[in-house]
Amino acid sequence: MPKNPKTREEWQAAVNAAEFYLLVHSAECYGLITGPEVDVARCEEILAAGKRMGIVPQTDHRAELAGELRGKGRGSRRGAEARRRSWRIKEESDC
Repeated sequence: MPKNPKTREEWQAAVNAAEFYLLVHSAECYGLITGPEVDVARCEEILAAGKRMGIVPQTDHRAELAGELRGKGRGSRRGAEARRRSWRIKEESDC
């Protein structure tokens, strides 16, 4: 997620990522996954700023971002590997 998005494309990517990470945060709250801490306030700020500009989350971005976490998205291979190592989906025995 761009730290300080400037272009409309960067804002769209930031809004998509913010919405995705809020979903991840919800899954973590329910104990479905463990992973890095999500900055909920920052995600909400990005979504609000995007909405003021008429930018809303795209409906197809979740699968792409989830794919990056699994190493199947458009992101770099090394970046995807690092993200994948920082996440662990709970096994059935963990629930």
